[in-house]
Amino acid sequence: MIAIVNNGLDGKRQQYDAVGEHEYSVGINHTVLFTFKHYREDGLAECLYKASDAAAEWEKKENVY
Repeated sequence: MIAIVNNGLDGKRQQYDAVGEHEYSVGINHTVLFTFKHYREDGLAECLYKASDAAAEWEKKENVY
């Protein structure tokens, strides 16, 4: 399973405010691969776009594929 998880403001999971820059982690099964930052008020499409960009950078760095 691929998961994008909101870690909250500055990576503090207990804070789930609707606005502000949040840290997200992306993982496969129970392994976190990378994190990225996103403003929740920018919406889901922008979040997925940023996750895609972060995934591409991670793949280059890790020499995936």
